Amino acid sequence: MRPGRYLFMFLLVPFCTISESQDLSSLTGKDKFDISGQLGASMVFYNVEGREANRPAFSWMLVGNPVITVYGITFPFSFTVSEQERSFQQPFNRFGVSPSYKWAKLHLGYRNVSFSKYTLGGHTILGGGGEFTPGKFRIGVMYGQLLRPVPFNSSILPVQTQQVPAYRRNGMAFRFGYGTASNNADIIIFRASDVTGSIADTSQLLLPGSNTVVSFITHQKLLKNFVFDLELANSIYTEDKRLDGEPGMKLIPVISELIGTNISTTSSNAIDASFGYDSKVFDLKMRLRQIDPGFRSMGTYFMQNNIRNITIEPAVTLSGDKYIIAGSLGFQRDNLKESLAHQTNRTIGSVRVAANPVKWYRADINYSNYDIDQKAGINPLDPLSTINQISQTTSSINLVQNLSFAGKTLSQNVMVTLNNQLMTDHVNETGGSYRTFVAMGSYVVGYMPLRINLALNYSYSTFDIPSAVNTFHGPSASLSSSLLKGRLNLAVAGSRLSNILDNTLSGHITSGSFSSTFRITKMHMVRARLYVNNSTGVNSFTETKGELGYGFIF
Repeated sequence: MRPGRYLFMFLLVPFCTISESQDLSSLTGKDKFDISGQLGASMVFYNVEGREANRPAFSWMLVGNPVITVYGITFPFSFTVSEQERSFQQPFNRFGVSPSYKWAKLHLGYRNVSFSKYTLGGHTILGGGGEFTPGKFRIGVMYGQLLRPVPFNSSILPVQTQQVPAYRRNGMAFRFGYGTASNNADIIIFRASDVTGSIADTSQLLLPGSNTVVSFITHQKLLKNFVFDLELANSIYTEDKRLDGEPGMKLIPVISELIGTNISTTSSNAIDASFGYDSKVFDLKMRLRQIDPGFRSMGTYFMQNNIRNITIEPAVTLSGDKYIIAGSLGFQRDNLKESLAHQTNRTIGSVRVAANPVKWYRADINYSNYDIDQKAGINPLDPLSTINQISQTTSSINLVQNLSFAGKTLSQNVMVTLNNQLMTDHVNETGGSYRTFVAMGSYVVGYMPLRINLALNYSYSTFDIPSAVNTFHGPSASLSSSLLKGRLNLAVAGSRLSNILDNTLSGHITSGSFSSTFRITKMHMVRARLYVNNSTGVNSFTETKGELGYGFIF
């Protein structure tokens, strides 16, 4: 083997990653080993006048994204070398594969497996398992480490650089289901527990816990047009396995003995259900999502609880999808067990109208209204204080108009976008309104025989708050061309943005750029780019940046 190959393999070793699932049933002889990817090198020149430079005057970088394929399993790697970093370091090394053959898939190493959002829902697990779908059956199993042990750090390192202490957490999940795509049902059992002896807990502040979640999921299509979806989950969570005593809630004795409960054990439920009517013209769906206070699963990273959502979503489709009218009305509240000091209620309403009467014209209008208020919970609200009182309305309207014309020689596109958002604070009477208005218009024309594209844009945005009104507006343009049968690409662009603060011109931001890419062969290409930015006003400066690069595709 040549020395260069030794160096190349040395660069690949530190960069392990998680590969995707591969179907082994479609492999051929040519899939035994293959290597492909990209390598690139670049030099950047930088200069600024009028302020302190935020980057060096000269910098360089080498990057690589090689992909190795072994028996159909891909291993993507990446590396970066620059004048600021000459060593190959990374905080972790993870490797995992999920090979599949027909209806069987295995999971080995680091994997992100999801059985359901309330059980094992995308948590990274180091272990093994599989998913099997023979006929109408669905069987899944997973076992491994959810968290690795992290001992307490007694060094003098800054707190933000220290890792959070944790016990080793092992978990397992089992899934069994039966049915078709239209009608099916699944039951999932997830179990996780912290290993108390995995670290030395000198502070006695880290609690080793355990968790068992059982979930039932079903999808049913009824009478051709009706659809029913349901997930019902129960989570039994023990905060500290070391404690004794009977749990605060009643459990079936057999279950209590199997999972090991004590005085710190709680039980909570989650339900996610929807029922709808689906047809070519009219759709109507009703959703309910309720998660009890304290509902958690060690198989997910984060889950909002103590919340109830009820939404109604009607939609009408006319003239074969040419006109769509859809709406949504939702109600949300917390404090389900009347345990919070204050209760928050939210109302969300939205309407969407889309029209596409002809091929060259399309319009979309979206309107939403969001209300939030607060009422007394355990503690009454003080009518003389606005600290804990919330009453706000946020309304937003968005309009998009698009005209597109395509011919054999010219292609043209005109787009206009308007967005207006208003937030009103009903508690704060001293000017509690905040408005954002954004308008953008663009015209793009392409001359296809010469592969030339011209784009003209104008943007206008206003941010109106009680203390000030800030406006930005200005034009921008770009011209690009593809020459020599696509081997040479040239582009030039420029923009000028004006800043107006309280009806007074504050300054301008003017920028321009030129870039070119030339493909020497199918494997080799070079590129160059020049960028100039000038800002006038309170802090005036001019910066220039140039870049030269080379790319190799193999």
